[in-house]
Amino acid sequence: MAITVARFLDVASGLQPNQFSSDKEKVQWIRANPRLTILLMNPANPYHWVSIKCTVRREISEDDPREGARVTAQVNKIWTKYTKQPGPYGLRDPSRNERRLLFECSVDKVATFGKP
Repeated sequence: MAITVARFLDVASGLQPNQFSSDKEKVQWIRANPRLTILLMNPANPYHWVSIKCTVRREISEDDPREGARVTAQVNKIWTKYTKQPGPYGLRDPSRNERRLLFECSVDKVATFGKP
């Protein structure tokens, strides 16, 4: 089974963090199958891509008393990086108590194809 997820990327400390809203079905799938493949395609050339195979090492909730602030800070950081707008993250759904999860993943394998 493959899940395609459009999301922001930010690599730090040799780990690939993946953020999701805690109420999404893909979170349950990732918990049951802690291996992910991230495919990055060149929008100017679909035959130029990078595939990153990862294994989830840790899950951190925004509600975690010790590390939750780090999850919030990371989503605010990538919000600013991609939108050029100051934090906080601007796409939270106010109609529900949206909580973010951070999956820290180690990189198992990288494959590339094509020329830029």
